[in-house]
Amino acid sequence: MKNQFLNRVLCLGALILTAFSAAQALGHDGRRLDIQVIDDQLFAQGLLSNPQPGSNDGGGLVRPYFNSIHDHFTNLGGTGIASLPGFDITNTTPLLSSDVTLTLLGVSKWTPPTIIGDGSTQDFGTPVLEPLSSAETISVGFPGTSQPSIDSNSLGAFTLASNIDASTADADIDLNYLINIEPTSSIYALRWQLSTTQAGIADSGDVYTVLAPDGVGFAERLHYPTLALEAFLGTTTTAVPEPGSLALLSMMLIPIGLRRRRS
Repeated sequence: MKNQFLNRVLCLGALILTAFSAAQALGHDGRRLDIQVIDDQLFAQGLLSNPQPGSNDGGGLVRPYFNSIHDHFTNLGGTGIASLPGFDITNTTPLLSSDVTLTLLGVSKWTPPTIIGDGSTQDFGTPVLEPLSSAETISVGFPGTSQPSIDSNSLGAFTLASNIDASTADADIDLNYLINIEPTSSIYALRWQLSTTQAGIADSGDVYTVLAPDGVGFAERLHYPTLALEAFLGTTTTAVPEPGSLALLSMMLIPIGLRRRRS
């Protein structure tokens, strides 16, 4: 089963690159995680890069928390694909001459409650993440490099940047995500950790790229519960709280994100 899926990944590679070539040409557009060093530790700031008028998705152009951002799969031939969230290192100074590695620690999913109406004011409760079913596999590739794909069964790591210099700030660091079904009712959370070879810089806490279904409109795309999950998984802008306070603080942030509207 695993080999069949990996073969399918390779076969779909050209399609993925074609499907997202227009978006990639724009450079940095969309939901991204900017890798930063704060108090000698790696963090990832979620943001909407190069936003167009009206593109605020309700979570803020710069997220009010760290280490979590979402995007959506695009359905293609019985699978779902995505090329965002991507990564950036806009301030290279603290990481000059070092490498940055992204390690996949696990993949889980949340099947939120049924959405009534547009779901914008619904209380989704505390997200409960569960393992993927045996029929679900998410594979992640790093295009433009010789690094092999990793997946939700075997995990693995990517070197996002090597021997970082000033030019790294202009690089799009984008992964390709592929799931072997067309998701409809679940939101997927990929849990990562950032590390660096730079002396004195601590590894990040958990970093999440969250992927929601394709569809028409907020309801089909599970937009509001996805924002709720993204905020629930995010950390604060000042310090990483103790595990007991993280859930409380995250749930306090969720209504803020859901009440925002496009300007």
